[in-house]
Amino acid sequence: MILGVVISALCVIAVANVYAQTDVSILDNSILTEFTNIYDTDIDRIAIWFTTDHSIQSYVAEPGWRVVSDEQTLQMINGMLEPNQSVKVGLKFQGEGAQLAWLMASGDDILEQGWIIRHEALDETPQEPPEVTSTSSDGILSESTFYTIPSKPIVGATIRVVGVDFAPNHNLELFIQDIKMSSFMTDSSGGFVTTLTLPENLKDRIEFVITDEIGNESIPLSLRLEAAPDTSIDTTLAITSIKDTHRIGDFVDISGTGPTGTTIKATLINPQGEAVSSVPVSISSDGLWSLSDSMVIPLSSDFGEYTIEITDGSSIISRTWTVESDTQILVKAVRSVFEPGQTLRFEGEVAPNVDVSLILQGPNGNDVAIDTIQVGADGTIQWEYPTQTNSLLGTYTLILTQGSEHHVTYAGLGSEVEVPVRIMFDQSNYLHSDRPKVTIESMPNEMVTFLVTDPTDTIVFRDTIELQSNGRAVYEMSIQNFSTGVYTAIAQKGTAQTSYRFGVGLSMSASEIKIDTIKDRYSPGEQVQILGMVTPNVIIRITLLDPNGDIVQTIDTFSDRTGLVSERQVRIPLNAINGDWTIKMSSGQTSDIISVIVDDAQQNNLSVNIRTVGQDTSIVVSGASGSQVTVRILAGDTLIEGPLRSYITTDGTGILPWTIKTAGIYTIIVEDRTNTAQTTYDFERK
Repeated sequence: MILGVVISALCVIAVANVYAQTDVSILDNSILTEFTNIYDTDIDRIAIWFTTDHSIQSYVAEPGWRVVSDEQTLQMINGMLEPNQSVKVGLKFQGEGAQLAWLMASGDDILEQGWIIRHEALDETPQEPPEVTSTSSDGILSESTFYTIPSKPIVGATIRVVGVDFAPNHNLELFIQDIKMSSFMTDSSGGFVTTLTLPENLKDRIEFVITDEIGNESIPLSLRLEAAPDTSIDTTLAITSIKDTHRIGDFVDISGTGPTGTTIKATLINPQGEAVSSVPVSISSDGLWSLSDSMVIPLSSDFGEYTIEITDGSSIISRTWTVESDTQILVKAVRSVFEPGQTLRFEGEVAPNVDVSLILQGPNGNDVAIDTIQVGADGTIQWEYPTQTNSLLGTYTLILTQGSEHHVTYAGLGSEVEVPVRIMFDQSNYLHSDRPKVTIESMPNEMVTFLVTDPTDTIVFRDTIELQSNGRAVYEMSIQNFSTGVYTAIAQKGTAQTSYRFGVGLSMSASEIKIDTIKDRYSPGEQVQILGMVTPNVIIRITLLDPNGDIVQTIDTFSDRTGLVSERQVRIPLNAINGDWTIKMSSGQTSDIISVIVDDAQQNNLSVNIRTVGQDTSIVVSGASGSQVTVRILAGDTLIEGPLRSYITTDGTGILPWTIKTAGIYTIIVEDRTNTAQTTYDFERK
């Protein structure tokens, strides 16, 4: 091993006399190389290139570097590998007899170079790599935005600048009044957070601008600076900074000044004028105070104008702001608890003129109703689900989908809503060197058990997490000792639990794919179970296309360690047109398709009958599971009751209780989207 670099290569062709100590094996022409800097200087360029007629199929590099590449050369630049630090890069190529070289450089000085793959007869030192034309792209996009915390900073204050919707993994610079204040790199989702101190000589209104590597500039952010607070002993009670808008679940971001050594009380008041919470806040020795993370807007809050009141016992000050939603779907139950036999009723607003798909799940997690609502120009919707006296008690979950947006809301039947635990990962597949960021949500301050099982269902990670007062916790975990495969993260709270599958080191491309379904004919609204055999441990995309070739649904999933794929999330829409639908399973450049027939004729089995048990009478409707029906009850030509709404459950039936007060002959008419059924019932009061 020569001084300067240690290389560990996994999945490469082993050769003798390489320039560094190696751990070498070969598998499917894939290479993972780890570079370790043991020099006393920083390394800012790493190059890997083929000296033979081979080409790079794909590569994976750690965040923090900009990668420029062509078919034979890969260079990592604009990063910083400090002494004793390591960085990994993986690549995949085709063919045999490859010769692969590398070098590491600091500025214009090449510190070391050698071979990763070579033949015995080659010289010890390879030639330098060919030039690679930079493929630098825009770091600033049309939708890129940024803001400051606090939103109204004071002169000389330390502030945070937060950006969203920038290009991922790009170097940016922040300027104030043409003065460079900060340099940073966006994360894998295109966001950033940077901290800086405002110069004391800034006055009045200032302008923030962000630039990328090729000179693009963001839309300027113009702010008026607040005067620095008086830090004397008799500082006046004041609010100096507060965000104009918050969202449900946010911590209240507010700060101010007050008499040193005293305690004030902050009270949050909702749009109805009710006090939501109240907390004491101590004023520091320099006369400053901040709510920081001590007050949260509850998850059960309404949208609208909120007020914060601050009092020191002798005077009261207040400010208002708006609580907004981060989604256009603003729908919830009209009340939190319904009694068995009542109708669950949801209402609210969504984006206008775009249909909304609904799935209602019972307390056991099963789908009990599926529907599609046509939305008008005003964007308001109402939706109902009738329950029975013997319906399952507990929390019902309504999942609404409109375009790419999803929204979840809850209603309790016979008991208060118990918000289920939810788990979300920042991405679906990770390198072994990554640290997945996990967000867990449920009720505030609850304890949640978090575990991870490997592909053999063995628990490989366990921890207990306490949620914050906003009902959330963001958790980072190490996966460097995880082997390649598909893992399952589980969040448990009491007897309830939820899970999320994620991959570690999975390939982006399969060598073979075979797709199948458990049957070849489906009705609108029906769930489709997808089966497949592919290369083990690869990322898979499943796409549902209608007879016109339009994409209706896309799902990303994985194959397990045996190459099996089993997916139940694909569903034929309720408003599906008849014909041949296509399901495509793909991974990289490899794919397979299968056709299924969608035919609403299978739903033409609508029927209705009357069931009497003792003194109780019910209308029983049979039809396609998940469909919605309307029921009308007539005495002769007179409408006695209706139209009533019912949903056909997974067992193919829907039941409506019927209280009959007057003897007579009744006609019961049932209709779905395309069919009608009816029956008569002769009732004699006993």
